[in-house]
Parts: sequence; structure tokens; C-alpha cells
Amino acid sequence: MLDFQPQRFALFKQVTTHTGRQLSLTSAHLIPTDKHGYVMAKNIHTGMNVYVMNDDGILITETVSNVSDVVKQGYVA
Repeated sequence: MLDFQPQRFALFKQVTTHTGRQLSLTSAHLIPTDKHGYVMAKNIHTGMNVYVMNDDGILITETVSNVSDVVKQGYVA
């Protein structure tokens, strides 16, 4: 691990898809998209399609319905 901060608070991007799936990640975290390759979370916006795992463990695309900033405790890199 490069950075282990279980008690520290940090700003995360919370990406919500049209099915309600949520991803919370740092702004610099890379997210795979269908048309733009890997994109930093800070550049993800509503309407983009991102790859996620469905409940059966299969990689699918879902459309981003919301992106917000949230503060959460604890992170590991």
C-alpha cells in the first residue's frame, strides 16, 4: 500500500448510474468508459457510459445519472 489513512477525511467524487449503483472515488481515480477510454473521476459527467460489474460479476456499461462531491472517512491507495 502506498497510502493507508483509515481515520483521515477526504473529498471523493460520488458517481451514480441510472440503475442506482454508486462509486465513491478520489478525483484522480481512473474510470473506464465506453467512448473515452479511462477518464479521471473529476472529468466524469452525467450522460457518460461507464463500465461496472453487474450482480453476476459481468462487466457492463451504465449511464451516469449524477456526479457529486462527498466527504468520507478513510482511504487506501
